[in-house]
Amino acid sequence: MSYSKNKKIILLFVILLAIWILFLITSAPRRNAQIKQVEIAGKIIDVEVVSSPTDTYKGLSGRANLCATCGMLFDFPEKEVHAFVMRNMNFPLDIIFIADNRITNIAENLEREGSSPKNSYLSSEPINKVLEVNANFCQEFQIKPGDLIKFIE
Repeated sequence: MSYSKNKKIILLFVILLAIWILFLITSAPRRNAQIKQVEIAGKIIDVEVVSSPTDTYKGLSGRANLCATCGMLFDFPEKEVHAFVMRNMNFPLDIIFIADNRITNIAENLEREGSSPKNSYLSSEPINKVLEVNANFCQEFQIKPGDLIKFIE
């Protein structure tokens, strides 16, 4: 094998390694993330809990994907009407708005948007939690407003 071919193979290996590392970084939960489980309509979901303003603003933006039984749970200190956007998302979502462990409304099959989103999705009443899951999750598991959320300790 010539020196040029060896160089090309090494370069290809380095590029593939960089892509793999980038995928792991963008797909994984945050390093200090709190992972819990919730149950809705008999379905267990592993959720990454976020509550800081920085983590809330970032949400799932920039992530490559979300596992089929995973979600992100936004935990707010006070019940208020909240708006969410699909800023810099790489995959579509269902957004579940929750007040006192009861689903108030759901925004389903939301398409991804870039850095300047044009759509916002509001809770129908003051809420203290929001759960983001993959698009079609609610339809697939027949999750609807009024359903209760159980937090598994």
